[in-house]
Amino acid sequence: MRKKINKIGGILAASFLIAWILVSLFRIHQFRINYKYAHGQVIEVTIPGWKSSGDYSVKYKYRVNDKMYFNDQNYNYCSYSDMATVRLLLKGKSFVVAYSVSDPRMSTMLITFKNAKKFNYTFSDSLKKYDSILTCK
Repeated sequence: MRKKINKIGGILAASFLIAWILVSLFRIHQFRINYKYAHGQVIEVTIPGWKSSGDYSVKYKYRVNDKMYFNDQNYNYCSYSDMATVRLLLKGKSFVVAYSVSDPRMSTMLITFKNAKKFNYTFSDSLKKYDSILTCK
């Protein structure tokens, strides 16, 4: 009897995990095809949180429909940059943010060529210095 309960519990846990992964992938897909732009501002450069990878985290804020949202993106240090350098470069600067129309909490700051290309955003020449430092070019 106990083996049967453990088997059912395992199947339920696996089903829940698979459903969670599928919903997450669907939300990401929806974000990539149904997004808008907003102006965002870097508020802090810190160490990344426990769930994140990278050497430092760039935290930013943006407003959608009179509501303020916050998010972050993580990057790795280059041989010529450290957190103090990146903090001086980015803190207080404004950048374009792409956010999901269906869930404005889901967003990405378009501060690198790679991110800008994903969201069909024309990256201006004035942003090249940020891209080169954040992507180690």
